[in-house]
Order: sequence, then C-alpha cells, then structure tokens
Amino acid sequence: MAASDSPKDTGRSPSDVLTAFVKEEPNLDYTVDAKSDLVCRNLPNGQRSCIKVHLDQKEMFSVMQKLDFFCSLPIDPTQTYLECRKI
Repeated sequence: MAASDSPKDTGRSPSDVLTAFVKEEPNLDYTVDAKSDLVCRNLPNGQRSCIKVHLDQKEMFSVMQKLDFFCSLPIDPTQTYLECRKI
C-alpha cells in the first residue's frame, strides 16, 4: 500500500482531492480511515492505492455519499474505518 500526496493536488481543497481520486476509478470499493487520513481503493490485483486527505470522517463520508457511494462500518466492531461501495 502506498499513500501519495501528489504535487498536482496542491492548492485544491481536500474534498476536491478526494473527489478526483475516486473519479479515477469510480467502480472500485474504497475504505475511509479518518484516524490516519487515508482513503484507499481496493485494486483488482489485490493491492490497494491510497491517498492522504485531511478531512474528518464525517466530511469523508459526505463526499463519498455525493459520489453515490454507500459507506458502512465493517462487521468487526473493533474496526473504525468505513467500507464504501458504489450504488
């Protein structure tokens, strides 16, 4: 897993950065972890592609909803990240 803060993202709002990242691969599943500021997509080859976005979990959730994703907590109650799937 590699997290990237791309130079092309400078000057853009964190919401815009997240939106652009998701729109690159809109049909993949995503995980949103506000504790580490990471949003990751699960690639078909089993790897993950991640970016750091400086938003709280509520803001990340809101952006994902606007992009037509359904986000929920995983079954494991000890986990606090969100799993997001396109609806």
